[in-house]
Amino acid sequence: PIIKNFRRLYPEVSLVIHQGSPEQIHELVSSGRADFAISTESPELFQDLIMIPCYEWNRSVIVPKPHELARRSEIGLSDIADYPIVTYVYGPSGQSRLAKAFEKIEIPFPDEKKPFNSPFKHDSGEFFKYLPPYKDKRPLDNKSAITARRAYLACVRYIDRQIGKVLKCLDETELSKNTIVVVWGDHGWHLGNGQQWGKHTPFEIANRSVLMIRSPNIKGGFSTNALAETLDIYPTLLDLCKPQFRQTHHPLDGVSLAPILKKEKKSVRKHAISYWRNAVSVRSQSHRLVAQIKNGEIINKEIYDLKGKLNTTKKSESNNSEIEKELIEAISKLNLN
Repeated sequence: PIIKNFRRLYPEVSLVIHQGSPEQIHELVSSGRADFAISTESPELFQDLIMIPCYEWNRSVIVPKPHELARRSEIGLSDIADYPIVTYVYGPSGQSRLAKAFEKIEIPFPDEKKPFNSPFKHDSGEFFKYLPPYKDKRPLDNKSAITARRAYLACVRYIDRQIGKVLKCLDETELSKNTIVVVWGDHGWHLGNGQQWGKHTPFEIANRSVLMIRSPNIKGGFSTNALAETLDIYPTLLDLCKPQFRQTHHPLDGVSLAPILKKEKKSVRKHAISYWRNAVSVRSQSHRLVAQIKNGEIINKEIYDLKGKLNTTKKSESNNSEIEKELIEAISKLNLN
């Protein structure tokens, strides 16, 4: 109603509203692209502009009527701290406690700064669609790259805490005695090596995703370098839960990882396969072959030696080696028509 009434009272005034972080708002006003701005944070950014107080910022605690806090006449932070609370963690200024937790941690620069040539890479379009707290320019300078990498680590830290809360609740309610927990991701994330940001590639870092399994009948945690696909999760759960009904409409392509979890085997598959558009990516214990497929035939391929470095953008020479032949043979066994 406010905008509607404004247009009715001032029909000759053009009203265009932009949203952004305090840094972006400051730039819009300073450059003359905006006539005025409303900002709730980071007043130190606006020292070269005229600031006029226009309203007070209020914070409210919202609880159900029977809640203990609803019966108190005054509520302090110590009172709120006694109860679980849902709130937002990221303010418009881009400075949350999660981000600040990493401010004193040294974040390494991408160690391969120059762009690399490959028909399988992209221009990081999805990544640059976001609204970051730095100028959108390509390639990112060192400071901006560190900011982006730091934010990614803050996200990982946040998720790690939420998983911990779930596990703690399962233990406290004793549901952990009959609950299998699986944590997995559908992709990895390029963090600037070779000026590649985001997902959507058939390379190692975009396909290297987290997979963690906790089962009540398996004691002791450990990590493994065994290859796995997300297709393996369902057969693994069948193996661990042992349901009476196991019938599926089609045969399962995945392999149970239970023998690895029970330390009966060190691995259950020789290769892991992934797909992105017309590319197939095959991973062995030491190498990754990325191939472009057309009409069931390989028309382009790159091989990467991952023994020394997982996030390398430097492809190996295609010299018809034994490992290359092995990975090509693995592709030939797939139904790609």
